[in-house]
Amino acid sequence: MHPASIQGAYVTLEDLLRLRLTARTAERELFDARLGASGARLSRFRGRGIEFTEVRSYQPGDDVRSIDWKVTARRMTPHTKVYTEERERPELIILDQTRNMFFGTGTRLKSVTAAETAALLAWQYLARGDRVGGMILSEQGNTLVKPKRRLAATLHLLRAITAANRALHARLNDPAMPLAQAIEEACRLAPTGHGIHIISDFADDSSELKRPLQRLARHNQVRLIYIYDEFEASPPAGRFPLSCLDARLIFDTTSEAARARIGASFDARVTSLQALCQSTDCRFFSLPNHTSLLGGSSIKGARHVA
Repeated sequence: MHPASIQGAYVTLEDLLRLRLTARTAERELFDARLGASGARLSRFRGRGIEFTEVRSYQPGDDVRSIDWKVTARRMTPHTKVYTEERERPELIILDQTRNMFFGTGTRLKSVTAAETAALLAWQYLARGDRVGGMILSEQGNTLVKPKRRLAATLHLLRAITAANRALHARLNDPAMPLAQAIEEACRLAPTGHGIHIISDFADDSSELKRPLQRLARHNQVRLIYIYDEFEASPPAGRFPLSCLDARLIFDTTSEAARARIGASFDARVTSLQALCQSTDCRFFSLPNHTSLLGGSSIKGARHVA
C-alpha cells in the first residue's frame, strides 16, 4: 500500500485534500500507464476536433475548405482560418458509494478505495487543465457536479464524495439508483467528447449495463474501474462473522470446495466485465482494495485489461 493511501472505514475531506499534493508530484506517465490510459485522447468534438485560432493570409498547402471568403473578398487576397487541436476535455467521474461498497477485510473498505481513486483522478485532471465533474451514487440519492475547470467545483465534488462515504453504514436498507440508470443519466449529461470513469464493484447484472454503456461509449471514452476485495477473489479457510442489517451471519469457507466456488464466481465476474467492455468499446481496469492508483502491491489473480 502506498504511504499516502487512505486507511479505515471512512474518508475525511482533509484526506481527499491531501491527495492533491500527492497527485501533483506523481509522474503523469506512470499514473496513466497504471490506468492503461496512455495513447491518444478523444477530442471534444467528433470529426475535426479543433478550435478556431485566427485568420491569416493563405499559404500553399493550406486546406481550401478553410478559406475565409468574407475576409478574402474584403482584402482582395486569399485568407484562411487557422485551427489548433482542442486538447482540453471534460472528465466525468461516476462514483459508487452504495452499501455494496461498504465491505472490506484489510485495512480499508472498498468504498474508501473508490473515494480515494475518484479524488486522485479529479486532482490529476484538474492539474492538466481539464474540466472535472462527477456523479456520486448513494443510498440517499445521487449528487451531480457538472464538469468545470475551477478549483471550487473540484472542492464541491470532494465534499459530495465525503458526505456520501460517511453516510454509509451496515444498516442501510434504502434502494439506490441502479448503476445502469445512472449511466443513462450520464448519457444525457455527457453527449460527446467526455472522458468517463465509472468506479464501482459492479454488483449489478452486467447485461443491464450493456445498452447504456454502448450509448455512452459511442461518443465518449469510457473506463470501468472495478474495485474488489481480496476476500472476494481468494478467501482464506475459516468461519467469518458478517453483519447484514440486524442479522449476524457466519460465512463458512472451511471446505476447499466452498473456496473453489467463490474463486470461480470471482473469475466469472471479471470475465463478464471484460466481455462487457469489449462489446461496448470501453476500457477495463481492476483495482484490488489494498492497492492504490499511486502504486502498491497487487494480489495474485488480479486482472487488468486496458
